Amino acid sequence: MLGRQQEIQRAASFEPRAHLEGINLPAGFKLPSLSVVRSEAQQLPEVKRTGPGEIRTVYVGSDGKTSSNGNPPPPLPEPLAWNHTFPNLFKFSYFARTEDVPVDLLEDVIFILKMFIRVLTESTEKQLRNIGHVLPHQKVDIAKYFMLSNARYKLVEHLMCQHIDRPEEALPVLEAVSQQHVNRLKQTGIREDPVQNNPLLYSMYSTALTFTKQFTEQTKTMLEGVLKAATHSALATNTDMKTVIVRAHMNLSLVLKQMNVEPVKQMESTEWAVKWVRKNGKRLGDLEQFVRRSDLPPHPVYVALGAGWFESYHEGATTAKEDDRLSKRCRTCGLTEPQVKLSRCAGCQHIFYCSKECQKQNWKLHKDSCKEVGRAKAHAEALKAEDPQEGQKASDWIKWRDGSHYANTHALAHALGLHRDPSRGRTHIVFRFMEYTPKASKDIRHKFRVSHAGVFRIQDVLTDIEGLMGLDPGEGREYIDGLLADVTRGENQVPILDMSVGDDGIDPYLGSIAIPLSMLRSSTYDPNWRKSINMGDPAEPVALRCGAKDVEHVF
Repeated sequence: MLGRQQEIQRAASFEPRAHLEGINLPAGFKLPSLSVVRSEAQQLPEVKRTGPGEIRTVYVGSDGKTSSNGNPPPPLPEPLAWNHTFPNLFKFSYFARTEDVPVDLLEDVIFILKMFIRVLTESTEKQLRNIGHVLPHQKVDIAKYFMLSNARYKLVEHLMCQHIDRPEEALPVLEAVSQQHVNRLKQTGIREDPVQNNPLLYSMYSTALTFTKQFTEQTKTMLEGVLKAATHSALATNTDMKTVIVRAHMNLSLVLKQMNVEPVKQMESTEWAVKWVRKNGKRLGDLEQFVRRSDLPPHPVYVALGAGWFESYHEGATTAKEDDRLSKRCRTCGLTEPQVKLSRCAGCQHIFYCSKECQKQNWKLHKDSCKEVGRAKAHAEALKAEDPQEGQKASDWIKWRDGSHYANTHALAHALGLHRDPSRGRTHIVFRFMEYTPKASKDIRHKFRVSHAGVFRIQDVLTDIEGLMGLDPGEGREYIDGLLADVTRGENQVPILDMSVGDDGIDPYLGSIAIPLSMLRSSTYDPNWRKSINMGDPAEPVALRCGAKDVEHVF
């Protein structure tokens, strides 16, 4: 079930999205397609070799007059000539979300962003207005501030990502972004400490300082400020803060060690990071970038984990406990540890809440499924007294169906085609027929196999669902709507439904989960999920009595 995951290659499943910080893009704004962007990128190496050449352009103003007033136009400055030669690549590089840029385009995007920064810093106001970077109604200073901030911030994120990892290039850009940020706070009358105001920025800044061996009081103070902001400020509930906290502890562990100061605090950060990594590290894609750098002294976190741990880390496979731990998040607000402390629902022992307030808010939606799980567990325990073998089967089934392993998460996403169309999580369902295989492994994930599976439109199988779940005719739609409302908390949550049935002792179960859209975007589509889902033979297609058509590949 798990071994094939190492064979699946990383492939983009979504078209990149546009986003600028602090700027509302027009409704209907679209990025150029990846095919168009790649077409321009293929021409970039040759133009780098020869240069963009002399380009003269006449601009027509709103009054109908040309920019040259009838005279031969002067040649464009070099940065604007590049801009004019690669318009789609410039547009994509500036507007695309950094996490959506395909790896094969990263170096091209980095080059273009550097050139765009030159466009903004070397061009005159008239040139910027002529080319359309500053619109007629905009003040040039404000427009340039937001454009420079976004371009520099995106450039830094690309330079610091694990695929590029050039912190020495990122550092001067970060210094410029930080100075822009400080100046902006002063201009707007905000007296808040810059680090507390923008911990995401200073998380990258302090990381670049650490990666470039600047084990100084400045780095130490910045890291301490980042930790404070990520855990105790109004921004602490931001979902991005989890990564900020983890990275700050890792960096602070190394910086304090190299400075040879505050050994107690150094040990606290090291132990905190080691404990977190042992529980969650196999899903931390850039872990080695932080703790196993050949250009830095031995990292205390790496030393504490040991080389043997990293051998297991590279194997990629997770345990059942790790799967469940890594899926933990508050059912209501979506926050995860270490930002909040999570507690299991006392009733079902399956979902988590970060507070009594979140539990109360969700109870109306969760209470029916919570009671159902409680009844199932009580029935399994009672059955053990009458027939230990059947009782164990019922108990194992509850553990398997409630587990957060591949078969219950990513495999369902692949089956539904959510990588291509996330909206199918609300309109389609996976039907699974299960077999009990208790001797296959001691691992609960292998005690059942999916013998048959298929994807169907919910509207086509409502009568089947009602019959399997003991619902009255017409109740299926309302029941499903309740499940969807329970597991989703907004547009960034993608629901997944499955209807699982089997032989005696495997009670029909209508499962419902939600996965963050960001997780779906970053995962790899597995077209062979039927093979990956099982330890042995792949799941075969399924035919339902109602005659509904399998629509796995019908979009």
